[in-house]
Amino acid sequence: MYNYSRKALISILLILTAAAACRPSQEPSAEEIESLQTRVQLASPPAFVPKTDDGLKVWAATQKLYELRGFRPIWIAGSETTPRLESLIRTFESTEAEGFSAEDLGMADIHAKRETIKTAKTLEQLVDFDMYLSYSLVRCGSYLSSGRADPRTIDPNWRYVPRDDNLAQIINDAIEGNSLEQLPQQLSPPHHEYVALKEMLRKYRDIGAKTGWSPLPVDLTLKLGDENPNVAVLRKNLTITEDLKPRPSGTTAFDSDLSDAVLRFESRHGLEPDGVLDPKVIALMNVPVDFRIAQIEANLERLRWLPRDMGTRHIVVNIPAYELQVHEGNQIPLTMKVVVGTNANRTPLFSDLMETVVFSPYWNIPESIATKEILPKIMQDPDYRLRQNIEVVKVGKRTEVVDPSRINWNNAPADFQYQLRQKPGSKNSLGLVKFLFPNEFNVYLHDTPADNLFDRLTRNFSHGCVRVERPVELASYLLRDQPEWTAEKIKTAMHSDSETHVALKTTVAVHIVYWTAWIDSTGVLQIRPDVYGYGYPARAAAKRL
Repeated sequence: MYNYSRKALISILLILTAAAACRPSQEPSAEEIESLQTRVQLASPPAFVPKTDDGLKVWAATQKLYELRGFRPIWIAGSETTPRLESLIRTFESTEAEGFSAEDLGMADIHAKRETIKTAKTLEQLVDFDMYLSYSLVRCGSYLSSGRADPRTIDPNWRYVPRDDNLAQIINDAIEGNSLEQLPQQLSPPHHEYVALKEMLRKYRDIGAKTGWSPLPVDLTLKLGDENPNVAVLRKNLTITEDLKPRPSGTTAFDSDLSDAVLRFESRHGLEPDGVLDPKVIALMNVPVDFRIAQIEANLERLRWLPRDMGTRHIVVNIPAYELQVHEGNQIPLTMKVVVGTNANRTPLFSDLMETVVFSPYWNIPESIATKEILPKIMQDPDYRLRQNIEVVKVGKRTEVVDPSRINWNNAPADFQYQLRQKPGSKNSLGLVKFLFPNEFNVYLHDTPADNLFDRLTRNFSHGCVRVERPVELASYLLRDQPEWTAEKIKTAMHSDSETHVALKTTVAVHIVYWTAWIDSTGVLQIRPDVYGYGYPARAAAKRL
């Protein structure tokens, strides 16, 4: 038999009392459970559930959550609210760091209903309150894991696969484990790009809270050695944006430090860096901090649309940056410029697996390009087909090359019954190699004979496919696990008269993304123009649902 002292017994009682106080609450009554089950299982969802695909999906997950709990209420018990409610409010408030707002989560309604329930406590009101909070929590979880908006409301060719998280189970585990406040970290993207951009959002919100930066005269031009009273404002602004290290200075001279800082600002905004302050640079400097905050929030949303597992080794093509990066974990061993689709032929945004490298490819000219561009040129100049190494084929069980003399080239392009293809060679529009990741858009990466386009800052000139600046290096990288493909063999295959398909031993994920704000590998915020005009505030897209 244990022999406790009086002091020890008092200590044990105090510990047990404190533990009891930390428990969520007493168990809900049988009437509360029965009423909740009846209302959750009704054929029609509650009035607060939007009759949209998204709203009904969230409600289905809410029903599943209650099923897992045996229809026990979560936020009310014995006609009172439970201590879990305070944890829920803190969870919602913490999602502000993820780029959400009180408006996104309906916090005004939640607080209003919370006040009402303090005095109006009919069984029906209590149960409705519990369902509303649970629905709000599941909706928040869905926002964290897959985003607020469906990107197809922005562009129908913006594809993503919603995460198949078992939200009901994850949320129930958090409730039972008293770990609700860890949900944002658990459900939000684990990508280092997301974490870094979220930290930048915090910094820019701090800048906004301190009134941001001051606008400069729009017609101002300053170069090294110029004197101007606006230099003090410029120096302060560049210090705020971390393009200039803070140091005391009473001079009004545009000195080398300022010129270097302007150069850094130009580089990270996608301008040609020359260190000269001019109206083009000032236009970007005068963008209000609130707009930059909205831009960062929008790009956090776009990161939530990506797969949770992007692949240890993967390729990212960022349309606004006109850039391709190969990622290995947090390392970027290969970077190159790309040319992307025009505004009329936008490169679609999606993720897929690269499976094949094709050396000395044929270009099977799409029907739209053939009828609108190529056939009219051939009809006007028959030698055009010969100069461009274009042949006519009939596609069936096997591809048959057609004698062009059998074709009436005077017929309208719309009546053309064959397919055009460009033979392998230096004139081929796909260059000497293409990289296939089969997708519904028939988009791929490829070489190009038009290398001069890579010298331009703005590079949206293609019909939708992505032209790469350094195709040989990309091919060598992708085939590095296949030692038989030596540099010499790759070179020979790229200059052959016949097409060669090489299946990758290990497929590589390809993500075509649209980031207008991101953190680069050195920790610097990069900003690019919204080349396709998709807009910055993701919240506006969410409201369209």
